[in-house]
This record gives sequence, structure tokens and C-alpha cells, in this order.
Amino acid sequence: MDGAVAAVHARADRREIANIAPDPLERQIVNALSTARRTKQAAHGMTGMQQPAHHRRTDEAIASGHEDFHRPRRSDFINAAFTKRYRAERRFILDRSVEIAETTTVFRRQGAEVARGGSARSIRFSMPTITRDPDIERTDSTVRGGAAGEPRPDVWLPDESLGREDHLLINPGNLYTEPAPAFYLDMRRRVDAWFRDRGLSKSAPSSQIVKCLFFFIVAAACYALVITETVPRWAMLPLCMLSGMSLFVFAMSVAHDACHGAMSSKRRLNALCCYAYDLAGVSSYITNIDHMRGHHRAPNVDGIDVAIGSDVEPTFRLHPDVPYHFWHRAQHLYFPAAYALSTLHKWFILDYAEIVQDRFGLRTTRRAAARKVGVALCFKAFAIGWAFLLPLTVMHVRWWQVILGIIAFHLLPGVLVGLTFQLTHISEGNAFPSLDRDGRLHTSRALHTLQTNLDIMPQSRWLNWLSCGLTLHVTHHLFPEIAHTYLPDIAPIVEATAAEYGVPYRKHTTIGSAVRAHYRLLKYFAQPPTADFRFS
Repeated sequence: MDGAVAAVHARADRREIANIAPDPLERQIVNALSTARRTKQAAHGMTGMQQPAHHRRTDEAIASGHEDFHRPRRSDFINAAFTKRYRAERRFILDRSVEIAETTTVFRRQGAEVARGGSARSIRFSMPTITRDPDIERTDSTVRGGAAGEPRPDVWLPDESLGREDHLLINPGNLYTEPAPAFYLDMRRRVDAWFRDRGLSKSAPSSQIVKCLFFFIVAAACYALVITETVPRWAMLPLCMLSGMSLFVFAMSVAHDACHGAMSSKRRLNALCCYAYDLAGVSSYITNIDHMRGHHRAPNVDGIDVAIGSDVEPTFRLHPDVPYHFWHRAQHLYFPAAYALSTLHKWFILDYAEIVQDRFGLRTTRRAAARKVGVALCFKAFAIGWAFLLPLTVMHVRWWQVILGIIAFHLLPGVLVGLTFQLTHISEGNAFPSLDRDGRLHTSRALHTLQTNLDIMPQSRWLNWLSCGLTLHVTHHLFPEIAHTYLPDIAPIVEATAAEYGVPYRKHTTIGSAVRAHYRLLKYFAQPPTADFRFS
């Protein structure tokens, strides 16, 4: 986005030199950014001499009727402190003025007549929340404008980390037809106020970091006890299961929050934390693309959400549009075993299938993406080394015993990830919408999130701690930039705001009720599409 603003400024500079009137569309963009900056300053009581010099000049110019965005003078940037403040202010504008989580905020200039078409234009900034991985950030950074009811082609914003070809490969365009609803904007204001009143950051607190270190130490200790054969044979399989569970909780606590920019306020540290997935044997690059470009973009939508589509086909039928196979008749019976092996399937099949099928163009994009795939394959080799080759080399065991240990290693993580992801999405009462002919959804991002997700025992901090926030799925999808430690505190705000505005918010107060609702929906989708079946 900084690149986009710089490009706008550069074009404005050229027009000033050539004595050409500023472009109205560009003026709206920079005026919207300026308005967001002034709103932020007013909220913090920054007026008069408290503001940087270029901010005062901007306010004076706007007050005098000159609504162009007056940029700081080049001489201002000689001062390093000024440059740091200016960049920090620009980052704040970008984080606050754009609509978070790909919903859109519409900036309208009332009564403005635009030369193009003679009607007022609306500028919509749309981008993912804070995806800090440099190769998947801002894949939806688009500026849209157009007369009322008239679509306008995308204007792709320059980005220092993504080339245009990368945007075209993984950006499905403007998916939702409706802007951010009032309930979501109010909900976000209340959540922001909760953090501001307590002086807290949305990033992971120290208690979450201690939790991550604890589970990593437990996983490493259990692995060391098994690999050195210092425990009886009967204790090795339980230790493998405990090691796998601990490593999963560590990876999810670190990498899942990091891919949403919630682990740290520093982008590079978040990108580094994403490699916790790779240490656990799962490609962080491929997983984050699937997670951000698929699951979080449009939950429960076949063709976009891999959690109900390509990742589970043809084992399960979890959407009315998914083709039916005869073995789906028993999916409500074999789902526990399938979930138990889900992380093992991810280890040895799914990640490689993504690369071979090249679904996201990983092998045909620029060199940085190719390097990411190479790094992912190196980590895969490392995982196979510590999970299979090293035990086979240093331990007095046979190959089938090593495979049995690997299966035991994945049992508990598979059950946990399968249940936490699927119970919150594949449940009675959740919606399973389909795209229209233009590949769009006729709703808003926030309302779609409420219709396709539910929370499980939002009052249980212990369950949230163990599941890394996955049981509070509604809250997480609405506020993915918040560390999972805070989700139990945010869930009551989400529920109260939804009730106040009369929008759906679903939750299960027990795990048993969530499992039963999931079972009934699996049984429903297990019937042939022509069968007249109803929930029992």
C-alpha cells in the first residue's frame, strides 16, 4: 500500500510540474487516507503543535478549502526522527483506514462531482488482515471505483513483495458484493476499545510465549526419551503420542497466530515464527496460502475453502455441490479414524499434491515463490529424517515399528485438528453457500463469517488454551489479527453485539452437543443428493 501511495504522489508530482489538474480519483484516495489520519489524531487528542509539521500544513490546507493532500516537503526527510514518525503514521493509516479481514470501508465525498462519468465515486480499500508472510501479504490489495451499480475493473496496487503475476494467480477478485455492515464496524470499535482501555496489544502476551516454550520442551524431551531408548518399550508409544500432541500445540500456538500477524507486531518475526509449521513437518508456505487464500477468504464455499473441498475429497462429502460417491454413505461412521490420520495425510500427501498439481502456480511464479517451495521441500526432508531415518538408524527397532511410532505420533494431533476445524464449520445450522455465475457471494464478509462458523464452549479458557483458539472460530475469523489468548475475552463482545443487531451467532456450550451436531450433518451429507432426507 505504501508503494501505491508513493505511486499516486509521483503522478501528482508530474502533474504539478506539467501544470496539469490532479486526477479526481487519485485525490479521493489521498483524501481518504488524510481523513483517516486526522480521525486517529483527534482520538488521541493530538492538535496544534503536537502534530508533525506536515500534518499541520495538511489541516491548514484543508481548512482553507484546498482539499488536495499536501505531502511533507522533501527537506523534512533529512531528519531521521521525522522520517521514523512519518513512516509509523503511514503504517497506522494503512492499518486503520483499510477494512480489516477483507471487508471494505467505503469513503464517500458527499456532493463531489467527478469528471469521469460525472457521478461521485467510492473508493474501497480491501486487503487481508495482517498476513505478515512476505509472499502472501496483500494479495487482495485492490482499489475499486465506479458509478453506482457499475462494476469497475481492478486497479492493482504495487507491492514490494508480490509481482503482478502473483496477484493474478492467487487473487480471486472482489468476492463479496456487500461492504462491511454496521454491526461489524461497531463490534470492531468495541473490541479496539477493550484493548485500549486495558493498555494491551493484540499480539501474543508473555503467557502465550511461555506456553509455546513449555510445549516445545515437552515435545523435545519425549522425543529424546524415545530416540535414546531410556524408557521401557511399553512406554514408547504413549511418549510418541504425547510428543506429537505437544509439537502440534507448539506449532499451532506459534505459526497459526504468526500467519495472521498476531504473534508479534514485527512482520519479520511473524514470518520467522511461521517456520514452526515446517519444524513440525508441515509446509508453512503451502499451508498459509491454503489457509489465507482459501479457508479464511470464504469458509464453507466449495471451490475456495480447501477444508471442505480439495483437502478432504474424495474421503468426505461436506458440501451440497461436492460430487457424491457410494462410500460417503458411511462417512458419519468412519470420520473419527479419518480425523485421527488427518495430520499424517497432510505430512505425506497433501503438501506434495499441492506442488505437483501446481494449484496456486507455485512452480510458475517468480523466483521468491520457487525458493519458498525449495525451502518447504528441504524442511520436508528434515522432518522425514528425524521422524523415520534417525530412529531407524540409532534405535534397535524394525522399520514397521518406526512406522507404528509415526502413526501414534499423529493420532492425538489429528483428532484435535480434525474436531476443532470441522466441528466449528460442519455443523447443523451453519450455511454452505455457493458462488453465483460471476463467482461472487451476495453478502458481506462479516455476515458470511457468522453464518458459516460457530464457537464451542467460549467460556472455557482451558479448551481455548489447548486448541490454540480454534474452538472460538467465529471470534477468530472476525478478528484474526488478535492472539488466541485473548479470544475468550473477545467472544462475549461478539455475542453481545450480534444479539444487539439481530445477526446470527451460534455456539455450543458442551463438546458433546458439538459432536452430535457434527455427526448429524455428516449423516445428512452421506445421503445421495436425490434422497429426501431431513435432520433427525
